[in-house]
Amino acid sequence: MAADFKVDLKGTYLKVTPDDKKLGTKDDPQLVTWQLGKTLDGGKFVGLTWIGAAPAAGIFGAFTDLPGRGWATMSDLHTGAATTSPDAGWVYQLAVEVNGKSYVTEPSTHAEAGGTPNIKNN
Repeated sequence: MAADFKVDLKGTYLKVTPDDKKLGTKDDPQLVTWQLGKTLDGGKFVGLTWIGAAPAAGIFGAFTDLPGRGWATMSDLHTGAATTSPDAGWVYQLAVEVNGKSYVTEPSTHAEAGGTPNIKNN
């Protein structure tokens, strides 16, 4: 099972759709994917940064750009109560580079509690 996000350019910031995502249930590891939209053709993912409280080590695998494909992936190793997210989820910021220019998700949306984009493990 995969959890898919689409990433487009909205003005000067990245827009992730959906901006929050509930991922699976306990004992339901899955692959999280982000795909660049047409507004970011030729771009590459350069990072994911957790905002506020980061998930404990071992909940997620490495964030990985798939060069030349417009995709990035990260394993969600959700295994039970210990890997369940806070109610507001884990808020993150994405960074993408297109033609030498860097773009990030809009910082004003990154409140530590209830900010977006976020990932929620049920």
